[in-house]
Amino acid sequence: PIFAIHKKGHYGAIVGRGYETMQEYRELIGDLRQQGGHFVKIMISGIMDFTHGGLTEPSLADSEIRELIHIAHEEGMAVMSHTNGVYGVQAAVKAGVESVEHGNYMDEETLEQLALSDTVWVPTLVTVRNLSGCGRYEEAVLWPIIEQAERNLKLAYRKKVKMALGS
Repeated sequence: PIFAIHKKGHYGAIVGRGYETMQEYRELIGDLRQQGGHFVKIMISGIMDFTHGGLTEPSLADSEIRELIHIAHEEGMAVMSHTNGVYGVQAAVKAGVESVEHGNYMDEETLEQLALSDTVWVPTLVTVRNLSGCGRYEEAVLWPIIEQAERNLKLAYRKKVKMALGS
């Protein structure tokens, strides 16, 4: 993707470039294409909060998620989305995203939607497991995340969710 695209003021500045308006987003896709990018990576949700559990911020609004994916598709680009949480994953899948990266905190209904879609889930389990035992975060926060991720992976396999390895 060359660089990830995030809404200014939201998670993603560490890995990409931000937009405030849809016109700025379109221009970023143009820059991406000019630099040789083959697909768009959009940041839909925050990251996992290892201090309290949950996410650092909620997902973008459903309408914005749909528009981001629609614009990228109009430009002939596939979309991978950095997405965690039920709401963000469901909105991205409904909008036709090609892949969901991470997908932490999903529920069974969301996994069923993934199974019925063409979206590929690229789960990330190793990050949280590697934090366990390092002393940075409470084990009582980390282990429920690890256990839920492992349950979701097994359930996704049984439901025949399309999955891929990634980081």
